[in-house]
Amino acid sequence: LNDVPINEVEKRQLRSAAGQLLWVATQTRPDISYGTCIAANSYSSGTVRDLKLVNKTIRFMKRNPLSLKFPKIQFNGAFIIVFSDASFGNLSDGSSQGGHIIFMAEKSGKCCPLTWQSRKIRKVCKSTLGAESWALVDALDAAELISTQLDQIFRGKGLFPIIGLTDCKSLYDAIRTTNSLEDKGLRIPMACLRQRFNRDEVKFVWVPTGLQLADCLTKAGASSGLLRGTIEDGKLPKAVSALLFNGI
Repeated sequence: LNDVPINEVEKRQLRSAAGQLLWVATQTRPDISYGTCIAANSYSSGTVRDLKLVNKTIRFMKRNPLSLKFPKIQFNGAFIIVFSDASFGNLSDGSSQGGHIIFMAEKSGKCCPLTWQSRKIRKVCKSTLGAESWALVDALDAAELISTQLDQIFRGKGLFPIIGLTDCKSLYDAIRTTNSLEDKGLRIPMACLRQRFNRDEVKFVWVPTGLQLADCLTKAGASSGLLRGTIEDGKLPKAVSALLFNGI
């Protein structure tokens, strides 16, 4: 039954509901970004499963209100923190989903969200390492744009340091080596990441999946509790802060 195509009336209803969810997800609700993205990409070939997903997302949003907290952060010594994640081959057409959420934070752990995204990775990914690599490149591009914009706003006081987090240990290890990759499609994103590492443009940190705040942006069923708590408290979890600012 889940794979049964929906009729034209139901497609219009799906399009309307998904459009409204998309606005909410991009403005104030990163925790519903994945479900909203999947629904928004199912307009032309929607099924009963897609209708159920939209209804489930709406129920979750209503039952779990979320407030974004923006605490006062001292810009001197502040960092741009990038949580990046990917899910390899989890979409219906075999493609992969990437997602990230970017915070400004200080060493005390106080933080506020700057931007977030969940979308299908537009590159062909042959492995988890490939999906994670392209997702992280995309996330760091967004972070560097924010850092540059803030530098212009504050009239050249300097770029904010960027810290990129991933829960993919193979990606973290690959960035820190010079070993060649057999997958030619991986060489471009890996070169971008290694260049940032070698030039000290980005500090890379590995975190266990349980501390990956972007996990719920890339897959169904992933808990959004830690992300929601971070946003509502305006403070990073202590375990995350310990990993981020160790040695800084």
